[in-house]
Amino acid sequence: SAVQREGDLQRSVELQQDRQATLAAVNTEIERHESETHRLEDLINSTLKKINDLSAWNLQAMGSVTILEPGDINSVPLSPKPVFVLSIAAIAWMMFASLLVFLGEVFDKFIRSTAEIQSHFHIPVVGVIPVMPGDVHQWGKAQEVRLSPGSRTTESFRHAAATLLSNAGESKPRSILVASADKGEGRSLVACNLALTYAQTGRRVLLVDADCRNPSLDRALGVDTSRCIGLGGLLHSQSNDLSKAIVRSPIENLDLMPCGAMSAHTAAMLHSKSFIDFLDTVSADYDLVILDSTAINVASDASLISAATDATIIVVNANHTHRKSLERTRDTLQCTGAKILGVVVNRVKRNDEVWRLKSSAHLTRFIPNQKPAGMKIRSA
Repeated sequence: SAVQREGDLQRSVELQQDRQATLAAVNTEIERHESETHRLEDLINSTLKKINDLSAWNLQAMGSVTILEPGDINSVPLSPKPVFVLSIAAIAWMMFASLLVFLGEVFDKFIRSTAEIQSHFHIPVVGVIPVMPGDVHQWGKAQEVRLSPGSRTTESFRHAAATLLSNAGESKPRSILVASADKGEGRSLVACNLALTYAQTGRRVLLVDADCRNPSLDRALGVDTSRCIGLGGLLHSQSNDLSKAIVRSPIENLDLMPCGAMSAHTAAMLHSKSFIDFLDTVSADYDLVILDSTAINVASDASLISAATDATIIVVNANHTHRKSLERTRDTLQCTGAKILGVVVNRVKRNDEVWRLKSSAHLTRFIPNQKPAGMKIRSA
């Protein structure tokens, strides 16, 4: 039991020692905080004293300030400057608009005006044909000149017909190829109406369908060609009997030579002496021969024909013909030695000023049923 009591006393002593150590640590921390508090109080007091000293100095300085001259109030604000800002905005807008126009010309692939055709491709525009109403039947459009003699479209075809012969100069063409860059430009429609326009002036006109891939002029004129050998049969047989290859149309002074049966061999004959002899023969019998053929960029038929005819015109679909297509067509025709009289722009929307042409003084010569001056009419 004595040992047990000794152990209890030892543990009690150790516990008291731990408590004393803890109290000593707490007292030390308290003393540290009190010292820090005194230091901060001294710092605050010192700062307040400096502030008071500065305030007293400022008061003394203000008492010694002398106003030499009162300040003036500017009636015009320094900013903003409306005139300057508006000028910069106008310049920026013009630069932006010019950029849009430039980008439009760079990325726009289509022909947009007569001025572009004449300046960029160096080809005169001889006619601008307005778009016809949608309620007009396809083949009715091919005879617009006959069916609607007082329409704006008819006047446009008369203008084109007059300008074509005027551009030809003294050597009036006896054979004209109506060409186009691609299909769907309205080439056959233009060929039919030009032929009708010339026929109404008293000229004897032969319309030749040389489009062996899509012949359509017989349907356009409403002519039965089932018993006619046409151009293909004439070249294949190498016959000079034109009566079997030509049919009379219901329109006065206008005859039609349909395409007939064309083969690959016959198409190759478009570049032969037989075709040249054929053109010479019909040019002697008629005042004017107008030929319609396949699009230049589709097949070589039209380019071969252009080498044999006196002149060529190119039909362009307004706002739909690609610049590259017309450029290839022009280059192809120039390589064959074709004489390009000009471009006829087809399907122009009404009141579209960029496609407008000035009136021609030659238009008065193309009044229906008027005989052109100095022209000898051949008998049928």
